[in-house]
Amino acid sequence: MDSNIFSLSAIPDWVVKREVTQADTSLESPFHFPLVDYQELILKGEINSYSHTYECINDESRIENSSLKLVEIHQGSQSLLIHEISIIRNGTKIDALDEENISVIQRERSLESHITDNRLTISVTIDDLRVGDHVEYISTIIERKSEHPFHGRHFHSNYGLSWSCPVQRQSVRIINQSESKLSVLSQSLSAPYTDYEKSTIDIGGTFEQEFTDLAIERIPDSAPYWVWGSFVHITSLLAWPELSKYLYKYLLDNNAMESIDIADIAEIDIFKDDDSIGQKALKIIRFVQNNVRYRGENHGIFTHTPKSPSRTLRKRAGDCKDKSNLMVSMLNAIGVPARLVLVSTTHGIKLKELNPSPYQFNHMIVEVEFDSKIFFIDPTIQKQAGDFEHLTKLDYGWSLPLSDQGAELVQIQKPISKRVFDLAHYFDFPKKLDDATVEIKRTYHAHRADNMRAYFSSNEKNKYELDFCEWAKNDTGLNLEILDPISIVEDDATKNILTAKEKYRILNITDTHPDKRVEVLTDFYKELYTPNSEDFPIRIDLDGSLQHDIYVTYTKRPDFDISDAKAKYAVKGFEYEDIVEKIEDNQLHYMTRLTPLKKHVEYGTEAKEYKATVEALRQRSNNLFPYKNKSKTSKIFGNWLFWYCSLIAFYMLIKYLFVND
Repeated sequence: MDSNIFSLSAIPDWVVKREVTQADTSLESPFHFPLVDYQELILKGEINSYSHTYECINDESRIENSSLKLVEIHQGSQSLLIHEISIIRNGTKIDALDEENISVIQRERSLESHITDNRLTISVTIDDLRVGDHVEYISTIIERKSEHPFHGRHFHSNYGLSWSCPVQRQSVRIINQSESKLSVLSQSLSAPYTDYEKSTIDIGGTFEQEFTDLAIERIPDSAPYWVWGSFVHITSLLAWPELSKYLYKYLLDNNAMESIDIADIAEIDIFKDDDSIGQKALKIIRFVQNNVRYRGENHGIFTHTPKSPSRTLRKRAGDCKDKSNLMVSMLNAIGVPARLVLVSTTHGIKLKELNPSPYQFNHMIVEVEFDSKIFFIDPTIQKQAGDFEHLTKLDYGWSLPLSDQGAELVQIQKPISKRVFDLAHYFDFPKKLDDATVEIKRTYHAHRADNMRAYFSSNEKNKYELDFCEWAKNDTGLNLEILDPISIVEDDATKNILTAKEKYRILNITDTHPDKRVEVLTDFYKELYTPNSEDFPIRIDLDGSLQHDIYVTYTKRPDFDISDAKAKYAVKGFEYEDIVEKIEDNQLHYMTRLTPLKKHVEYGTEAKEYKATVEALRQRSNNLFPYKNKSKTSKIFGNWLFWYCSLIAFYMLIKYLFVND
């Protein structure tokens, strides 16, 4: 046993031991917790996090999960103290703590993604667990100052009050013996999701709060990802500029922000003699994105500290911090101002409301100033295109630039209404339906163009031809045979637009569609939720404006009359427009456009208006048109033939009656 990693010990004196007096056995749940107790002691350079859980096992399905406890710790700065593991069976407490059942594993769960973290997992197995047993687990994690910039220095704990099972009693107790105040932020789902309670814990003070009979909270899938269940969030009291300045100085002191020699850039040989400063800057951005491989070493000091840019350039590999640091150094070397920026890929717009803490961030990008404008670049994204005017706008919500003077959060503005995808179907129905075809044109803009470049370059030609054929079949509901497989017909690297075309023969249309009509659905509506409740905001999953055009061409003028039709709806969440028109005597045009105006709509009245409009639009998502029509001439001829045949039949009938009279 390595005592630096884990050890067995008695419960510390600073802890208030909470007993379970009576477990509620009437709860109809596979498992529940009569007690969940968190206590933390924050010292100067050390954080002690105590946890005590008492669980009731009511069904066999829970035994496997409850028999295994996994605790992850950071090597060099954290260690685990196991105080007690007990099984309470029929009122009798049984000691279930067996040192033989404790092992230390280095799992490296993200190794397949080229990320190492060197975290250790302490695995604790509990034997002979049965239905009806109660399990008590008590432990403490100690985190001490180390070479890491935050461990043992910055306190950050989030206590969730939203559980997947009943909890009879949950308590939180914080003893602040550190050198700074602590900030408390809490939220309850019983109140509007934007209502936060804020307070502080003074130096030498104690915070204590208890919650009883916590019911299962259900947040609908339609809510934005940043809508959380009830929580209490406690961190070291900081301001965003203070954190920005601290991190900048830390990186500077650890030689992580060294300048790169312009000669090292020249050796890469990516510039031409007549390149403008803007062209050089874009070439540096693309070089770091595409030619420096992503590899994360998220352990020890490197969880939050980038390596030197010269090292990253030499190895041509690094994680988001390393690639960002290299890009900043190269851009600064040619005179383009750039700096490191922290973002969160999970908090989004919620970040602004949370307590300032270095643990709020999980990603680093680059802020570039060019032509008096600010641009945000993610060095980990590959296959991007577009000049500075047409760069893909990132969707991270808020960012924290690192600055020697300190900086406030900066919002990353993303134009949500910008066009991102155009889909066009061209149906040709000749007189001989065996020759009916459909041609499809797909035009991708901005980030969708970036994504499709990566898709085409990373897949075999045969695979993506079959993929697109399958998508075409799903879009049209037709049996299709490839005539011209999918191919890129235009790739505008300046405006970042990629266009692809494909063509198919329509097979057995009279057998598969005996009603003589084709139905093509507009699938934009899949991105518009209609939840039952208006108590939460509703997310809109559209990433920009989408347009679908259908052109139907017949050999002759169709025998049905078509009147131009238009519809337009606008609510606070999106705009919708559709038209049906005859653009030539033998050609019809259907168009649908959906443009998001926001990423979510607020709960209450706004959500009700949004839901009502979406329901109305769903009735307009079907585009129906015939694939075979007689011309008006043939219709007139058909009517004349009908009356002629009827007259002959009448004459023969009269003749028959007179002859047989």
